Amino acid sequence: ENKTWTDDVKKNYEGSIKWVGINPIKITAQPKNAFGTIGSIVKTSVSATGDDLTYEWYVKDPGKTSFTLSSTKTATYKYEMEATKNERQVYCVIKDKHGNRVTSDTVICAIPASITKQPTNVSVAMGSNAAATITATGNDLTYKWYYKDVTMSDFKYTSTFKGDTYKTEMTEARDGRQIYCEIIDKYGNKVKSKTITLRSKVTITDQPSDVSVKAGSNAIATVKATGNDLTYKWYFKDSTMSTFAYTSTFKGDTYKVEMNTSRNGRQIYCEIID
Repeated sequence: ENKTWTDDVKKNYEGSIKWVGINPIKITAQPKNAFGTIGSIVKTSVSATGDDLTYEWYVKDPGKTSFTLSSTKTATYKYEMEATKNERQVYCVIKDKHGNRVTSDTVICAIPASITKQPTNVSVAMGSNAAATITATGNDLTYKWYYKDVTMSDFKYTSTFKGDTYKTEMTEARDGRQIYCEIIDKYGNKVKSKTITLRSKVTITDQPSDVSVKAGSNAIATVKATGNDLTYKWYFKDSTMSTFAYTSTFKGDTYKVEMNTSRNGRQIYCEIID
């Protein structure tokens, strides 16, 4: 208080008076959690109003017991993500020219959920286990698997599988099943895998057997197989031939030919493709 500024002085003062107020520091936008893969630049910012503001960012990495002052002096803090700097905590102290200061919220800079190896299509024999695995990185990951059979119009969540592997026995009802996985980290970041298909692979369930018939009768050989959209290719070799030859005459699971002298001793086999 200026004691010379008496009522008489104020009464007889003929000059002008300018009242100067102090703008208080006000944070208008707090920093937010920031995410980035290893090698990328992660950044978070604070916005504030006040007189001649300065910024001091403090950081604490996992395993450290206290925060340390960083070299960043701007409203934006950024750094290159490394494995040892995953889940780094940061906050900002903002000061004005009058000596006032405010502290921002503390936020996290972390590696988000990320898929490093996608699941792939699976083909197994009926009755065998069809297993699909996904590999991902992130913090405290949760795995949610979804499936859709050929008779279903939409995907459905299954709580049966909670890890990185989906495994189910192949049956006729599950043949052609589509699946995908949604991965969520502790901060709510989500990443969805590609959709893959579980199918039964072509499997011969009943092999053809040798055939003996009299001349003029039909020699018939049949093969039984399971699989999706099967194609049958038959090959034969007579006793006068050095190699097998493909025949387009028979396209199904049965080979049938009339027995005669030239066909006596003929060898045949079938190639089945799904």
